[in-house]
Amino acid sequence: MKKILLLLFLIPNLVTSEEEFVPVTEYTANNPNWQSNIYEILYVAYRCGYAYSSAHHKLVEHIGDDGVKVDLYIKGLRIAMTAVEHVENTYGDISLYDFNSITFTAEAIDEFYYEQAKMNYKGNSQFDGIIGNDLKACEGYDAFFENLVIMDV
Repeated sequence: MKKILLLLFLIPNLVTSEEEFVPVTEYTANNPNWQSNIYEILYVAYRCGYAYSSAHHKLVEHIGDDGVKVDLYIKGLRIAMTAVEHVENTYGDISLYDFNSITFTAEAIDEFYYEQAKMNYKGNSQFDGIIGNDLKACEGYDAFFENLVIMDV
């Protein structure tokens, strides 16, 4: 948790809020080497992490705490933590990197998915639109983020 908070303070201006968010599958297709680039790993991790987290929060809002599994929230947190740990294990102290050139902010991604979750919740714990597509895409990236930890050991 400490590392996520550190990241949020270190990366306050990773992008302008006017950025157009393309679906995660389109982003990764357009950046085929994303899995070997520190900034792109963090970007995809943030996208997936916040998509999971926003979906979780919307479901809690709609169904209540008792009816929602924590799986989505835990997945989002695990992806973010794994990416941060990998960056630090592979590249060193994350606070030494200049994130000012990155084209996104953690806040912009969070706001984007928060709005997408509100607009695209279709009931029965299902989402349409970009958040629905990104949740499905991120499931496919779960193994990549889990393997980061194994690679680092």
